[in-house]
Amino acid sequence: MNSRLCWGAATIVILALAHPASAQLRQSRPLQRSGSPAASQRTSDSLGRARLENEIRRVFAQAVRKRVGLSETQMSQLGPIATRYEQQRRQLQVEERDTRLSLRGALRNEQTADQKQVDQLMQRMLDIQKRRLQLVESEQRELAGIMTPVQRAKFTALQEQIRRRVEQMRQRRMQLFEAETDAPGPARRPARRPL
Repeated sequence: MNSRLCWGAATIVILALAHPASAQLRQSRPLQRSGSPAASQRTSDSLGRARLENEIRRVFAQAVRKRVGLSETQMSQLGPIATRYEQQRRQLQVEERDTRLSLRGALRNEQTADQKQVDQLMQRMLDIQKRRLQLVESEQRELAGIMTPVQRAKFTALQEQIRRRVEQMRQRRMQLFEAETDAPGPARRPARRPL
């Protein structure tokens, strides 16, 4: 499994509770074919990703039913809630990543760093953390409408376990990316002098 496919699969795990009808709709869509090798590779990647996502959804839904003890009605109510909040959570992650990268760029040279820009970026980081807390509180209120407190605690623990795994994968990927971008180019051998 290539790293891009693995990452795509990991991020979809939290969305695994999406309504089964949407998964069936994605499976039933005809694929457009193109004669180019690049298009064939994209189609192959898409097929592999779709199969993997559907398998992850199935396995995760089974885990939720078994470990959390949700009924079919609860599962159908949970799907849209989980999808909506995960989309918002991903948006916050993107904003946080972009802000961290901007901050790192601004601090590259501390002597010439723009103090006002650094202050604004730090404030943006705080705002993102506040929004993340508000998101968790809002999600828990909605979950309380369809789950018992024990079910909610079990579901939240399962979500957190998956998020930790996804975050570990994200950090490993980021470290690899940073190592590749920070590494000097290929070392050149000094030219040999004729004897």
